[in-house]
Amino acid sequence: MKKQVLSYWLKDSQKKTYPRLESNINVDVLIVGGGITGLLCAYQLAKLDKYRIALVEKNQLYHSTTGYTTGKATLQHDDIYHQLLKNKGETIARAYYLANSEAVLGLKKIATEENIDCDWVDTKAVLYAFNQEELKRLQKEQSAYDTLGIPYEWLDKDNIPFPTLGGLAIPNQGVFHVVKFLDGIVSKLNIDIYEKTKIIKTKPSEKGAVAETVDHYKIHAKHIIIATHYPIYKRFNFYFMKIKPVCSYIAIANEFAIPSDNAYINLIEPVLSIRFLDSAMPKLMVAGFGHDVKNYYSYREQIHRLKTMATGKLQAKDFFEEWYNQDYETMDMIPLIGKAADGPLYIATGYRKWGISSSFVASQIIKDQIQGVNNQYAYLFDPCRSKNAFKTICYNFAMFSTVIKTKLLTVPKSIKIKPGTGRIIQHKMRKIGIYIDQNGKTYSEKPICTHLGCTLRFNNVTKTYECPCHGSRFNYDGTCLDGPAVRNLTKL
Repeated sequence: MKKQVLSYWLKDSQKKTYPRLESNINVDVLIVGGGITGLLCAYQLAKLDKYRIALVEKNQLYHSTTGYTTGKATLQHDDIYHQLLKNKGETIARAYYLANSEAVLGLKKIATEENIDCDWVDTKAVLYAFNQEELKRLQKEQSAYDTLGIPYEWLDKDNIPFPTLGGLAIPNQGVFHVVKFLDGIVSKLNIDIYEKTKIIKTKPSEKGAVAETVDHYKIHAKHIIIATHYPIYKRFNFYFMKIKPVCSYIAIANEFAIPSDNAYINLIEPVLSIRFLDSAMPKLMVAGFGHDVKNYYSYREQIHRLKTMATGKLQAKDFFEEWYNQDYETMDMIPLIGKAADGPLYIATGYRKWGISSSFVASQIIKDQIQGVNNQYAYLFDPCRSKNAFKTICYNFAMFSTVIKTKLLTVPKSIKIKPGTGRIIQHKMRKIGIYIDQNGKTYSEKPICTHLGCTLRFNNVTKTYECPCHGSRFNYDGTCLDGPAVRNLTKL
């Protein structure tokens, strides 16, 4: 994956490179996707020592969403428990709590038992309020904690080291270096791993399921786990209408004026998520200012706003890292995890930016389903469950205006493009995407998404073309990075 901006985590990676698949193969389990979900599924299944497993990644292992996360392992996912109690009832809310509680413990157990040096630090996760609206929601979440028996500590404003109206603290959560953790996981695996191997379709077969690569090689498997950012299916399953893409921004500062202790996050945008790195020489990581990708915000301006807020609230300065990340969320806030409707195909997506604990939940559910074992949480995350129909209809109705907006988007007819930057311009009645690398080489692409034809925009933070309709992303050279699109951009 040719990215100009690597996250803080990826610069430390010690992983090996793996070959591209160049033949047809047969396995028991194929895992598509080399992020934390795919690798945890591989780890859980490999420990059983009864399956031949292959894992394929279209770019490099954990160099997409996973490598750009904040690395927080927690069951505190915003104020989800109040909302689940209200919309789905106590049984569902408690199951969500227990599944994610087990995930935090399970991740720490793996790091400990496998002796993985991933800078794991036990910490409190604190949900806090900046204003009265957030405080009211926080008090409702506190009531939900009482109902569900979630252990917590109420922190008044004097016990939080920056200006707030109070907070809910959950003990025994974790922060860690996600790439060091996955480097350790990979080193323990005795499976076949292929990088630069792009799967373009999967489908059931007579003996299980089959996946096909962009080079037309076929992988026959008894089970296929689709652990990609967006599910890859041959059939038209309308997942782009069931999950919506959202993004957020991250920055790291060397200097700040609060104790480097807990992990913090507030409820309402602009969100300021806070955690700390490197206990020897503490650094401050802040994240937030997220939004649906359909909203046309300047990436640079959003990161600037994040830094400005961190400077004002935490006296942060000397920022030395920044990046951007994207994830999907479902209409009912619960990820889609488990066996799909057709054949031995399993998916895991819609993590709503809480992918660390959700990935562990996915690995447990899918491992059990492959073995034919009942998993007590499978019904909750079932990808075939009834979705929130009203929210789904509203979201997709609004998407029509987004599609039209991309078609009507005006772009300059000409503009000077500096090396290391890209832009979409108009030339002779058509839009052209242009990127010039640091050596002066020019890349020209048709900036039209190969999924449903929305006009793309260029992100100069990550040097990628991005679709505001359904979240597809393409490298500056036109290579498809994330679905629902599977084809590269047309070169001009």
